[in-house]
Formats: sequence, C-alpha cells, structure tokens
Amino acid sequence: MKTTYLLIAGLISLTTNAVFATDTTTPASKTRADVVAELAQARAQGEEIGMDGMIWYEAQKAELAKANAAKKATVKADKK
Repeated sequence: MKTTYLLIAGLISLTTNAVFATDTTTPASKTRADVVAELAQARAQGEEIGMDGMIWYEAQKAELAKANAAKKATVKADKK
C-alpha cells in the first residue's frame, strides 16, 4: 500500500514538473535599452524613481534623499 502511494506521488510530481517546464515565455514589448532610456528621461524630468519602502541599503536611502533634495532645490529656483 505504501509503495502504491509513493508511486502515485512520484507520478504526480513528474507531471507537475513537466507542466512547469513548458515554455511560456512571451516576447517583451520593450527592449532593455528602451526601459533604460525611459528611466533616464524620467530622472532628467525630476520624477522620483522608487519608494523609500523599497530601499534596503543605507547608501541607497542617502542617495535618494540627496536626489530629492536636489529636485526640491531646483523646483524652488524655478519658481523664483
């Protein structure tokens, strides 16, 4: 009885692995270069990229704070 269950479990495992191994890739609508160019354009326009909650390292937090401070200073200078 135990060997039957082990055999059934093994067959189920093999079939599920085969299902997950099928090729399900779809072609991307944008290339990596397109995405990098859009990111650079957004940064040039002063958009904030990322959120504080998504940053794990102190160096990244400091860099984001520096970028946000520079953006605010630019906005203040433009208003004057």
